[in-house]
Amino acid sequence: NLDPTYALERDLQLVTLLDRLGFDEAWIGEHHSGGFEIIAAPEVFIAAAAERTARRVSSASGKHNNSINAPE
Repeated sequence: NLDPTYALERDLQLVTLLDRLGFDEAWIGEHHSGGFEIIAAPEVFIAAAAERTARRVSSASGKHNNSINAPE
């Protein structure tokens, strides 16, 4: 497990690098693993990343919620 602050900073730096390299998009997933991927609120992460990017790389969240209950 990584330090949560380090993990979020690493991910923000990655989005900044993608922007500098000319990428057009960055998809941010919602994760609650408590370890390597800890972005529980993608919209907040996207706002923080937008402050750091020069070209304003388009960011979007994408998620698929599997039901935690058995289908009826």
